[in-house]
Amino acid sequence: MIGENYFYDWMINKKGLSESVAKTNLSRIKRITYVYDLSYEYINDGCAHVLSLFEYSAEDAELGLEPEHNIVIKGDYYTGTQSLKYALKLYIAAQEDDDYFDAWIKANADADETEAFDETLK
Repeated sequence: MIGENYFYDWMINKKGLSESVAKTNLSRIKRITYVYDLSYEYINDGCAHVLSLFEYSAEDAELGLEPEHNIVIKGDYYTGTQSLKYALKLYIAAQEDDDYFDAWIKANADADETEAFDETLK
């Protein structure tokens, strides 16, 4: 499973996100991993089940329904859920990007192991 450094690097260099946006999305993924084991979920079904928990529409919000996921959101459920869903979609895309991962491994082969191969995101 992918680590924080790889995911951060992928967001900046592959997706072209700014550092602040990449940090925000990394933080959102960390929030999700406190509740869901994304390594297990990815191996099990490509995170399809977890992603389905973030299906929450503006209509759902208007009806006063709560999201199906178990992430605490302070404030607007719709906006918070959509932000987490976006970060999760980025995580899945980074996980599936074998070409970028292979190139990243080669580029970081000589780097200090603690810098390049950090703690794996759950």
